[in-house]
Amino acid sequence: MRAIKSGFEEERGQKESSRVINDIISGNESAEQLIDTDAVLSGGPLARPDLVFEDYSTWRLFVYWQGSSRPNREYRVGTKQVRSGGWRSLLGAGKELQPPSEARYVDPSAWGGTLTRREHASVEFASPSGSRVIVDPIFRAPLIRCGITMPVPAPGIDAAFVTHSHGDHFNLATLDWLAAGGTTIYVPAVPTDSLLAENMIEELGVCGLPGKTCETGSITQVGDIRVEALPFFGEQPSARVSPAEPGIRNWGNCYRVTTPGFSALVLADSGVDPSGSMLAAISESVKRSGPVDIVVGSLRDLYLPFDVDGLACYYVVLPVSGLRADHELYRRGKLPSATLGLSGTAAACAEAKAKIFLPYAHGLTGYGQPIVGNPFGPGAGIDESTACAALSEELRRIGSDTKIVSWNPGDSWTPSASLLGR
Repeated sequence: MRAIKSGFEEERGQKESSRVINDIISGNESAEQLIDTDAVLSGGPLARPDLVFEDYSTWRLFVYWQGSSRPNREYRVGTKQVRSGGWRSLLGAGKELQPPSEARYVDPSAWGGTLTRREHASVEFASPSGSRVIVDPIFRAPLIRCGITMPVPAPGIDAAFVTHSHGDHFNLATLDWLAAGGTTIYVPAVPTDSLLAENMIEELGVCGLPGKTCETGSITQVGDIRVEALPFFGEQPSARVSPAEPGIRNWGNCYRVTTPGFSALVLADSGVDPSGSMLAAISESVKRSGPVDIVVGSLRDLYLPFDVDGLACYYVVLPVSGLRADHELYRRGKLPSATLGLSGTAAACAEAKAKIFLPYAHGLTGYGQPIVGNPFGPGAGIDESTACAALSEELRRIGSDTKIVSWNPGDSWTPSASLLGR
């Protein structure tokens, strides 16, 4: 990935770039079988089919301890040991993760039509009757210190819905914890298991976790909460160019969640790609079910694959010719964002006829703390308050009356009838 990117940035010729990549993998028999070093010259994808449709027989288990001098550990675990639950013996007598001392629990029986912002891209819905649904929980993940920063939710979550298989949305340790408490897990259907999308229902099965596939267009009733699975467009390897192998994509769902008191669109990292646009999907949902009260979305523009080092697999599945063209647009500031970003979110609010916008999915800087910078490390970041101010201007410019409500991870919010225009 770095060789390809630096080749574009340094305007290195194709032959020189090919030589550099050959030098990197020379002598690595596995890499030579998986990477087509001639792709730089032919314009095709770097990844051979054995890499795109990878198989696995070994898992990695990360163990980290809160409030202990014990060192963090990484284990390699065979699939049979995962399926049997034998991996649990590796945890030994370690201290169970505990919520931070400042955890602000709300008595579930007192919740009435409430939205709670949790870690990164996770939100929790509670209806007046006490039905509870959580989306993209990762509170036991080591990523952005979720496992030692965020409290576990209060018991009694009925269902967990996952938008897509990226590690900041799909975390098996968290889903394991929820399933032990009786939570039903719903994951998107993945027609083609590949380097871009893990077969989540299969992985749940391997781990002995009960789960259900949530097809796009399906409606799931959880008590008095209705969850409609919308298509997931965006956050693909490119907003313009399709992978060389047909059907290879970051499969997922967005969700329209309707409680007795309000409805909300949970948009994750969606946006636009060669297969379609979330704006069209939102328009279709409004035609079917009417306007949406609340849009919950991210304001980060992501110019993939050049902005996010964590998605290195995106480089190898795209034709190098398409990558080269995208990088030229990126260099000139003309590459469209793969996510909705600021202007796309404003358009989504207008398309949904939403009364409220709630920001989320910008990382985690601490329980109850505002999002400033990029909690994921170097790369594109966001100051949430500044971004919301810019969104307010964009909403005004396009004539939308959507209001922005600021909140931090850990905050619970109940929309009032006045805010919803009722």
